[in-house]
Parts: sequence; C-alpha cells; structure tokens
Amino acid sequence: MAFRRGSHLAMVFVRDRVPVRKHLIIFGQILSLILFIVVLYLTAQYVYLDMTIYHSTTMALGIPMWVYTTSSEVLSVAISKDGRYCIAGGMDGFIYLFNRTNSVPIWSYNLNSIINSVAISDDGKYFMCGCQDSYTYVFQNTSSSPLNTYSFSTEVSSVDISGDGNYIISGSKDGELKLGYIKSSNYL
Repeated sequence: MAFRRGSHLAMVFVRDRVPVRKHLIIFGQILSLILFIVVLYLTAQYVYLDMTIYHSTTMALGIPMWVYTTSSEVLSVAISKDGRYCIAGGMDGFIYLFNRTNSVPIWSYNLNSIINSVAISDDGKYFMCGCQDSYTYVFQNTSSSPLNTYSFSTEVSSVDISGDGNYIISGSKDGELKLGYIKSSNYL
C-alpha cells in the first residue's frame, strides 16, 4: 500500500502492519533446514547409486559414459532392455557388441557388407543385423560367429527381435517380410 508522508511517497507492506511472531519465524527456519537436509541426502544417494550401479556420475548431465569411434558411418544401434548390452553396425561392415560399462567392444565381426539395421533381444542374449548383401545374421552375445544366416533376394533394410527373444522379423528393399524362429536356420 502506498501512503503519503509529508512530501514523499513511502511503500508500506502489509507485513509491517501485522505483528511478527518469533515462534513462526523459528519454525520456518527449522522447516527450511529440514528440507535442505532431505534434498542433500537424496542428492548424495543419487550420486552414490550412479557410481556403484551405473559406474558413472553423468546419468543426469547428458554427458556420454564412453565414446567409441568406428572407421566409418554408423547406420544402426540398439541396446538391451536392461541396458547391459549395446550393438552397432554401419558402413564399415563390422557389427560391434559392447557392455555398457566399457568402450572397448566385447567383440566385433566383419560381415564384409554395409549393415543397414541391428536389433537386440530384451535380455541381450541374441542380436541380429540386416545387410546390403541380402543377408540377415543372428548372433549370441557369447560368440562372434553367426548363429544363423538367412538370405533375401535383395538388400535387407530392417530387422527386429521379439521381446521374448523367440522370433525375428526382417524386411527387404523389395518389400518382402520374413518372420522366423530365432533358433531355426529357416524362416517360418
């Protein structure tokens, strides 16, 4: 509220007119201190979990945990549902398997063909890729040798694995789709 005092205008706030109660001030300060301690505890716990479980303190900062550089363009990447395994493929013809905690590949395999698409099962046990050489390759995370190889009449453009890891599907540039059982050497 504004009042005129003499020849000057002075601003007087409502709080100046209400009597101050010291116990409310002390209560507010204690409540603020408790809130600060809770936030400090939660922040410390979050950083501790990042360092012990995720092996990184960058989860909330958007900074990469690690970086790996291939010899050419990466066209497709995938990560298992639990985040443990990552795969990548691209122009250099290699498929790479990574553990999320290390930038050195667990293994890599040269398919001698451009890799257009990669997919990984939810548990990270199986993964596959579709290539320009008209083949689809299925791998297990324990071996760099293909578990199964499937052929198409033209370049494979897209691949995927079902959530339970039992089925695979592939699509080619000529519009052909193939569905198969992951442990079979033939599509259904």
